[in-house]
Amino acid sequence: MMTTILVATAMTLGAPAIKPKNTETGPGYLGVQFISEPDGMRVSTIQPGGPAQKAGLLPNDLITRFDRVELKGMENDAIIKVVAETPIGRTVEVELLRGSEKMTVKVKVAGRPADFETLRQPRQELVPIP
Repeated sequence: MMTTILVATAMTLGAPAIKPKNTETGPGYLGVQFISEPDGMRVSTIQPGGPAQKAGLLPNDLITRFDRVELKGMENDAIIKVVAETPIGRTVEVELLRGSEKMTVKVKVAGRPADFETLRQPRQELVPIP
């Protein structure tokens, strides 16, 4: 009986000390629109004030690796999943090519904004010209 009371007291007193610093949950967000290419993801648009802009990413950067995951040969949905599964608040290394220069930048992943769906642009289909 005494052990039970002590354990319960320790758990109650210790609970605030072991809470994670970041309690935000949900899909991770980078703040870019991109096009999947054979060698990675080509940034087409940067969301103002988003994690990518804060880290210095630019349109036309080719991201080749995100948090130790090589993006070569990945489809759009797989790349989106990699970013979305990254915990919010985690700082990740992003390897990219800017022109012919290889770079590594650190990006702090954020949570998706409330208006995320309205920020997404519909996929554009290429129509052959007769």
